[in-house]
Amino acid sequence: MILKDSKHFTALINGLLPYMILKSLHVYFKDSWYIGINKGFDRLSSGKMITDLPVLSTPIYIHEIPVVGESFVHQLSWDFNQILKELLPHQIQLPLNTTIEILYSKENTSSKVVLQNPAFKIELITGMLSGGAGLHQKGLLHDVLFERYSLQDQQRSLSQFLHYDAAGHLIADFNYPEYDMDEFDTYLHYYNSLKELLEYNWDFDAKRKEYATKEILIIDDKLNELLEILKSNTAHPQN
Repeated sequence: MILKDSKHFTALINGLLPYMILKSLHVYFKDSWYIGINKGFDRLSSGKMITDLPVLSTPIYIHEIPVVGESFVHQLSWDFNQILKELLPHQIQLPLNTTIEILYSKENTSSKVVLQNPAFKIELITGMLSGGAGLHQKGLLHDVLFERYSLQDQQRSLSQFLHYDAAGHLIADFNYPEYDMDEFDTYLHYYNSLKELLEYNWDFDAKRKEYATKEILIIDDKLNELLEILKSNTAHPQN
C-alpha cells in the first residue's frame, strides 16, 4: 500500500484506530468479560474472576462488528474483513445482551466504539489532535534530532517520518441499581477493567516515562557517534 501524502496517512490511522484499540483488548477478553487483572514484572496478565454469580457472555468476532459511516480503510481495495479474521482470531466476550458497533464521524476525524446494554452504555471515543509530516514533538527521536543535527537534517526528516496524535475518552452511563446491586458491581468492574487496560496500553505519557530521558538519549547518540569514529579509524589507520 502506498500513501501519497500525510493526508492519506492520517485518514488511514483514523480508520484503523478503533480496530487497533480492540486488538489490544481482545486477548484479555477472549475467555470472559468479567476478568481480574494482575500487574508484575513489567507485564499485565488477566484471568476469569472467581464468582458464584453466573457470568454469561455475548461473544463476537471483531470482523463481525457493525460499522456506521465509512472510513478510509473500508474504501481501499484490500479485503479488510479477511485481514481482521487473520490478525484477530479470537472472539471478544461481552456481557450478555450487549451490542457493539463502530461509528465514524462524517469528517472521518473521530470514531466511537459503543457498547450498549439494557443496564449500561459505554462509549470509547477517539479523535485526532494532529497528524502530518515529521517527528512528533513528544517522540523519542525528536529531541535528539533537533539538539544535535543540522537544519538540513531536520528538514529532511519531514519527508522521512509521519506522526499521528490522538486523544481518547471513555464514558459510561449506568442504570441506577435499585434491585440488583451485584449486577451493578460486576458491570462497574467491567468498565474499570476496560479503563485499566486502555491506560496500560494507550497512555502515551505513562509509556514515555518508561524510556530514557532526553539527556540520556543525547548522550547515547554522542557515544554512538564516537564509536563510529573509532571503528572508522581502526579500519583505516593513519600512517
